[in-house]
Amino acid sequence: MGGKDRRARERAKVIRLAKSNPDLGAVAERLGLDKGLVTQWVREAWQKDAASLLPDGIDIVQYLLNDRSRALLIAALEKEKGTILPLQNRLHKLLLSADASADQLQSIVDTLPADGHLDFYFRAVVSHPNVSAETLLSLLDEGRLLAELRHRTGPPELLQAISSKHPNQG
Repeated sequence: MGGKDRRARERAKVIRLAKSNPDLGAVAERLGLDKGLVTQWVREAWQKDAASLLPDGIDIVQYLLNDRSRALLIAALEKEKGTILPLQNRLHKLLLSADASADQLQSIVDTLPADGHLDFYFRAVVSHPNVSAETLLSLLDEGRLLAELRHRTGPPELLQAISSKHPNQG
């Protein structure tokens, strides 16, 4: 049992160090460990962290419409760096599958700063099947989430607006 505890403590130490340094290769080299192993450990730890912040069964719409919980989530999202982004991926998945009305999706967009600096984290709203044409057109008019808007296959009024406002970028 003592050896197992020691390995768990060592693994926890490696994860703490690696989480604070986005260059996992450098961390692995410094500790004399395989980069793939360090990456796996960190990915698993971050996935566990993401699942604890956004657990299965969460009502993601109500969570995002609550100022306090949204602020906590944004703070955690802004700490994610590098190529392992489990919290961003989890939020994206939850938003896409959320049981949300067009009004609720518009409300989520309305909570975001108008300068668009947080839009990337909430880009799944644009792909949600219930997002309204009005919401999409408003985002287009504001020049927000353009790449995501251009990847949509509809509604027709959005596609028309994209082709008329951004003819060489559609």
